[in-house]
Amino acid sequence: MIYQLVGTWSRSSHLSDFDFDEILSVAFLEAARILASRFDPDRGTASTYLSRYLFGFVQYRLLRDTGKRKTREGWIEPRRRDPPSRQR
Repeated sequence: MIYQLVGTWSRSSHLSDFDFDEILSVAFLEAARILASRFDPDRGTASTYLSRYLFGFVQYRLLRDTGKRKTREGWIEPRRRDPPSRQR
């Protein structure tokens, strides 16, 4: 199931900077983490939970690890976040 989700995500424009294998490895790590810490089996199935929430966790981890930061306006590049010293 995770393999199919990652296949869909890798074809979308949201994660176009990353290759399939990189997205897949992060997806497995994040799936294990959120199933252990956040998933409540009384509220639904694991596959439903992962198909709904896993993308956000994977996207956040991939983009954060490349130096981007999430703001209210969206994801920003590190160079936009920290202006050169002559502009400070």
